[in-house]
Amino acid sequence: MSSSPRGRGQARRLHKDAVHTAVVRNEENADGTAFDALLTPVEVSLRLKVSIKTLANWRVSGRGPSFRKLGGAGGSAAVRYSEAALLRWLDGPRS
Repeated sequence: MSSSPRGRGQARRLHKDAVHTAVVRNEENADGTAFDALLTPVEVSLRLKVSIKTLANWRVSGRGPSFRKLGGAGGSAAVRYSEAALLRWLDGPRS
């Protein structure tokens, strides 16, 4: 029996899984710098004790912590918050 070579899709999936695992574990990049943990809106809402709707309103108005949209275009992109950016926002001045 011979094993079939991995296709591009499977290789991408394995890479994506490895990156996700490293981000969740807050591991290091190849150059020794640490990955910054990425948090979901649910995780941020629990930490800040605000609703997910409030976070969405803050994103629209530019008042909340900085965020990134990952993946698909438009409404299908996943919103993630950098843990370091969230801490900076918490420590920053309020108007």
